[in-house]
Amino acid sequence: MAEHSRYDISLNQAGISENVFKNRFGITDQKILDDAEAILLKDSYNYFLLSLLKGDPEFDLAFLFSVHEHFLGTLYSWAGRTRTVDISKDGILFAPVSV
Repeated sequence: MAEHSRYDISLNQAGISENVFKNRFGITDQKILDDAEAILLKDSYNYFLLSLLKGDPEFDLAFLFSVHEHFLGTLYSWAGRTRTVDISKDGILFAPVSV
């Protein structure tokens, strides 16, 4: 288990290096990575709201993946894709991959 990761998953499965998710910029400080995610999240809210203003987007899996890709794609290669490993947080398992 990663000591500083927010998620309970093996280091190898999660792509965790130096206790943070491996990312496109090689950031190894969790605080810096959290700050980068916060900035990207704000931008993603704008992307989502603009999508609403341009017309009713179809709220399907493809739309959710596009928002996720817009949010985290700058940092992570796995953004906007189906998860391939089971993860949990605070002992609560997210939707399992095997379903």
